[in-house]
Amino acid sequence: MFYPLFIEIDKYLDELDIQIPELLTAMIAALLEDVRVGPHLQTLDFVQRFWKDLQQWVKTIGVTLEGEIPLGLAKIKAEFRGSPGFQRSFREENHRYVNRLVDTLAVLVERAREKLEKDGTHDLIIMIDKLDRIEQLPLNDNTGRTRHDLFYIEQLKQIQRIPVHFILTVPVTLHFSQNRLRQVFHRLNNVILPMVSVRERGNLEQHYKPGIKALSRLLARRVALDETFADEEALHFAIYESGGCIRDLFYLVSQAAGNKRALKLTVADIEVIVKENTNEMERLLQGRSFLRELRHIVQTGSFPEGFDDDTKRWLLYNLVVIEYNGQTWYDVHPFARRTRAFRDAAP
Repeated sequence: MFYPLFIEIDKYLDELDIQIPELLTAMIAALLEDVRVGPHLQTLDFVQRFWKDLQQWVKTIGVTLEGEIPLGLAKIKAEFRGSPGFQRSFREENHRYVNRLVDTLAVLVERAREKLEKDGTHDLIIMIDKLDRIEQLPLNDNTGRTRHDLFYIEQLKQIQRIPVHFILTVPVTLHFSQNRLRQVFHRLNNVILPMVSVRERGNLEQHYKPGIKALSRLLARRVALDETFADEEALHFAIYESGGCIRDLFYLVSQAAGNKRALKLTVADIEVIVKENTNEMERLLQGRSFLRELRHIVQTGSFPEGFDDDTKRWLLYNLVVIEYNGQTWYDVHPFARRTRAFRDAAP
């Protein structure tokens, strides 16, 4: 039996711009806050010493942490998420302490595993969600590198010094850079989590019933379908317009529900939110040079021969193009297919 420490990173940090000092600090905070191992870890002498050091580190950037660890953790999380510039200042000040942060986290993990083993648990797993949201923006150093290069390739390898199993989410764009990842991660197991097919490949009119049923069952675990939707048509419309992207499906339903005083969502209710997302996609796609080539993807389920790799990564990262499993095929997101930019690019 494994004990999963699940960390939603946006509850600790600005997930769009993360580097290794604040990630290590967030993992330390998550262990110290955990209901099962946290109270035990907080009493350890080395944790008390680390906490005093951390208080001094953040004091240099104008933040005072309370003496008690629980109150101090709440304060530093609030600073990370609510104070503009704090995360960047913390990072700049604490890059020199990265080795200390790694060593502290490694000891915490070992002590947590010892506690869990005494309770009959086989081992610990640290699962970090939403790390894939880091923006792929260029660094301001004229090297041509991006935030993705800096964090995933150059910095994240530090966690291999920590004796624990990690499950992390990374952008799908890095799937095309597996060789680079394998050069820095010695025992990498790279798993692609594709979207759920909602139409047959090469046929816009033919819905894929098994995929729609699977997403209906998944959505039913979050909401009561009979109370949420006016009819099955509205349910299927929301699923199809999401492109099989689970996050977009939940967003469509939650936003449409928020627009009404009562539930029983109709096709028209879902359509309002779809149009809002289409408008956002319109602004993203207007004037792009690859628009005609998107039609090749819709018709064939694959990228054109010789298609630029950087553009391919950009399309996947921004969910303009989405990947499906089975024989691994691609489609243009329904939001993008609705845009004027896409329609006007027809041959």
